[in-house]
Amino acid sequence: MLTSSYRLLTVSALSLATSTVTHAAVYSSNAAGPLNWSVSTWNPAMAGDAVRYNGNVSGGTNYTLDVNATVGSLRAEASGNPFQLLSDGTHTLSLDGTGISGTDQVFGNAGVASITQSNGNISNARAFTVGSSTTGMTINLLTDTDIGITTNTGSSMTIYGSINNTSGSSKTLTFRANYNAGNTNRANINIFSSIGTSGSSLAIVNAGTGGTASGTSIVTLNGVLGNQVSSVTQNSTTSLLVLTGANTYTGNTTVITGGTLQLNSSGKLTFQINPDATNNQLTGGGTANLNGSFQFLLPAEGAVAINTTWQIENLAGLTGAYGSSFSVVGFTDAGSDTWTLIRGSETWVFSETSGQLSVVIPEPACLSLIGLAGMGILRRRH
Repeated sequence: MLTSSYRLLTVSALSLATSTVTHAAVYSSNAAGPLNWSVSTWNPAMAGDAVRYNGNVSGGTNYTLDVNATVGSLRAEASGNPFQLLSDGTHTLSLDGTGISGTDQVFGNAGVASITQSNGNISNARAFTVGSSTTGMTINLLTDTDIGITTNTGSSMTIYGSINNTSGSSKTLTFRANYNAGNTNRANINIFSSIGTSGSSLAIVNAGTGGTASGTSIVTLNGVLGNQVSSVTQNSTTSLLVLTGANTYTGNTTVITGGTLQLNSSGKLTFQINPDATNNQLTGGGTANLNGSFQFLLPAEGAVAINTTWQIENLAGLTGAYGSSFSVVGFTDAGSDTWTLIRGSETWVFSETSGQLSVVIPEPACLSLIGLAGMGILRRRH
């Protein structure tokens, strides 16, 4: 049970796998818990395109997923009181995105599965919890899937467990906070799930676009973004995207003009460094606050030409040095906003001010000046 003093919209650790079964029904429940899914009005034998909880039970309520069930969307309409869908640690909730229409087509796209809190623009936060931090479930997506807060604000959504695309083709996972334009209170999304650690390619987009919220909405991805994450795009100017996990994906990370990405001190971005001077990048017209670490996956020693340079970061809105807690995994802080790694006859240098990684053979007298200012590689961006 959620025990926090404020009401929180939380979607947590649940096994969401999709299927090809077509449904065309809406199942609602407002019964007080605790209940099991199989004995509520959500009959898993008839699970349809939309499942809703619309109760207003004092102090909140919870159900436990004790059977395998398939739905197109999962929606909380609780009025000011928390609702929690728990995992029994065994069974799977499948999101297939079929039959979505009308009021349940919350993001305007038929066939797009969704998890959403959608009840009113009010100042008091409420809770929608799926799973818990102690009992994780797996989220398997076979359709492009939105996870977001729509008309409701002053809320937070949280997911625990893992989220993977098991469809066999590339898909997109979109996070939306304060989706509708009438919102005036901040809404947050907190994901404590690993994403894309198995399965097929999964692009991640933060697309919060709504409202005139008092304060910036925050979408925080706390889990590891794995090797199957093809890209991460901060496509919102109204919600901050925060990365706190030790991420291993090697796709591009893009921040649109006016958008902000925050890499917390525990967060990591990984870059694949190829012998032909290609690599994934942190790029775009937006801004980043870089307080975590970069990790470079380097080619074998001797595989690259000396004085080759890779552009790692070229954000237009990022100037000067990174945050005080920033580091480069395996590199030494050489001062002057540079990081170095000596590997055999190669000296690798990363410059915060240029956003470039280079491999050189420095003159002996220049070993202490490895910032490469003399080579014109360092440039202060204003």
